[in-house]
Amino acid sequence: AVEAKFDIVDGKVNEFQSSRDGQKVLITETIRDINVALNSGQNQIPLVVEHVKAQVTTENINEMGIKEIIGVGRSNFVGSPANRRHNIKVGAVAVNGTLIGPGEEFSLLKTLGEVDAEHGYKQELVIKGNKTTPEFGGGLCQIGTTTFRATLASGLPIVERQSHSYRVSYYEPAGTDATIYFPKPDFRFLNDTGQFILIQTHMIGN
Repeated sequence: AVEAKFDIVDGKVNEFQSSRDGQKVLITETIRDINVALNSGQNQIPLVVEHVKAQVTTENINEMGIKEIIGVGRSNFVGSPANRRHNIKVGAVAVNGTLIGPGEEFSLLKTLGEVDAEHGYKQELVIKGNKTTPEFGGGLCQIGTTTFRATLASGLPIVERQSHSYRVSYYEPAGTDATIYFPKPDFRFLNDTGQFILIQTHMIGN
């Protein structure tokens, strides 16, 4: 299933990704049918699937009650090389329009999805422990740091956050950064507002 994504422009909803229902393969039932087919000499069977509805649909967007800004996070990446700037932009696009339901836990790694060349990322330096090495998605900690700052400003409870192993100019002032790396560490927070939360991202200059 694909959730609808949208932003708010001049107080009005502007959709940029329509919702789409999906299908889930039922493994146990499919294996059962495969065994039956093998025993009866069949060489083709349909997969057993169930319908999975998108939770955030185009139709219910206007009923979410999103009407005010609860927090803003900002960070500066001046001096970043081209690949790093590129990765930050790709990551910002992936996060933009994310809707978090009441009581739902937000995971930044889950929201970003796959980080590789196929999904538009380039190789750039990342911090692994006390070493700096080039990998796909280098620079995405800028997204983690900015999201962390917005979460702090919103007063939302933080479930998981880890700082970098050493100070980096992109994440000053110290103590306001959040590192992310697949599969861990993640940056996660809980939506305890009782309402839906919409994340919007904007890149202006640096």
